Amino acid sequence: KVARREIGAFTAVRRVPRNHKIIPPTGTQPRLSYSRRPINYQQLDDIGHGIKVSGKQPEKTGTIRKHGASIRSNKAPEPVQCPVAPPAGGSSFGKPVAPPT
Repeated sequence: KVARREIGAFTAVRRVPRNHKIIPPTGTQPRLSYSRRPINYQQLDDIGHGIKVSGKQPEKTGTIRKHGASIRSNKAPEPVQCPVAPPAGGSSFGKPVAPPT
């Protein structure tokens, strides 16, 4: 019974005051008028990934850059060898195994 009384305390109707709890600031700042300006992408050129490379530019003849991004080269890619499957007769599946001692 005590537990039910405790639960009933949470379900009781409580009076909530209707006054405003959010008070607006007294001094309002004037809003700037919106003007549409073209985007200058040159300002974004220096941002990158947050890593600055000092001094020289990366070579364009290599295959991998300093930061891990790959560069295309003029050489043709080397052929890739496919993996060779072992012969089917070399499997140990189904062969009896000696019990541990």
